Amino acid sequence: MQGKKGSILIVDDSTTNLAILGAILSERSEYVLMTAETGEEAIRQAERNLPDLVLLDIVIPDIDGYEVARRLQADERTRNIAIIFITSLNDPEDKAKAFQVGGIDYITKPFNHLEVLSRVDAHIRLRRQYEHIAELRGEIAEELVLAQKIQKSIMPRRSFSFPPLQAACVYLPYGSIGGDFFDVIDIGGGRTLSIVVDVTGHGIPAALYTMLLKANLLYSSHQITSAAEYMARLNRSLCQTMEEGFYPSAIALLVDTRSMRLSYVNAAHPYPLYHPHDGKPRFLQVTNTILGVSPDTTFEEETVALFPGDRILVYTDGLMGLTCRDGSVTDVDTVRFEAERCAAPSMEARLAQLAERIKAYSQEGRFEDDVTLLGLEITRGA
Repeated sequence: MQGKKGSILIVDDSTTNLAILGAILSERSEYVLMTAETGEEAIRQAERNLPDLVLLDIVIPDIDGYEVARRLQADERTRNIAIIFITSLNDPEDKAKAFQVGGIDYITKPFNHLEVLSRVDAHIRLRRQYEHIAELRGEIAEELVLAQKIQKSIMPRRSFSFPPLQAACVYLPYGSIGGDFFDVIDIGGGRTLSIVVDVTGHGIPAALYTMLLKANLLYSSHQITSAAEYMARLNRSLCQTMEEGFYPSAIALLVDTRSMRLSYVNAAHPYPLYHPHDGKPRFLQVTNTILGVSPDTTFEEETVALFPGDRILVYTDGLMGLTCRDGSVTDVDTVRFEAERCAAPSMEARLAQLAERIKAYSQEGRFEDDVTLLGLEITRGA
């Protein structure tokens, strides 16, 4: 074994046993040895020196080894110290109790030279591996924080005003970073392009593709004449850059406030919910294939006349498929039902309210995927 020395605390009230174990373990130059003859002394040494491993006799003065183990496990400072019990007891119940109070192994008396070395060596190696994993997890956590900052820097703001069009978005990544992307872009001439994209999966791989999407979305929105043309451009670009297996769904909505028309293209995305000013909400039920499969894909476009007071809700599928407490799952009808109940004064507040209402259905009390909600509204008086 190489690298950091292993520290071992041997606890036994027999000086003979201490000497035998010390002699055996001294064969390993990479071990630093400490000894204690009572339970209280063992606890003090463990708290002061934080050994990697404790070889702990069960029958010792003042408090027994079981109680020593309980107290070490109860203290945040010492709970990660590995404990191997050393005992002459042969009752299976005694051995089971040793594991119940935090022991990870045991060595029986009289000591077998090879058994002592092999068991101690194995647990010290495990200890080093756990420490290495903890270091890697720390590095990953730091990198996730940085990735979160980078992704946040490329995400657009959450509210937009292009009178008479108002837009707002609520973005709830499943983890530190997510695989959804949205934007609302003024493309001139009274036209505004809104886009929501959901990359397959979530977490780091999906998040990396959202960063790639930022450039693709801006490039594809240049001088477009229709939502269908925009989606075709975006699809061709993604076919060149996306790896197989990361096919995104997307929806593009082109609002022309001069002609008061909405044209939209849906590429395998959940149906948007259209709430006209003078009627009940309905889904805009048209869809096309997912993006990134073939550069020759063509996209069907639909058009809706807009009036002041009309609202459109676009959302990702993270709102659906949640397992409810009664065993059912959330679906598009859940979205429509709860959307009608949201009456907060601002659009962003209504979107946040909708997200909370649907999350409350989940028996886990949380979403199981990234969630994005984008709301569009034609303000009255336009």
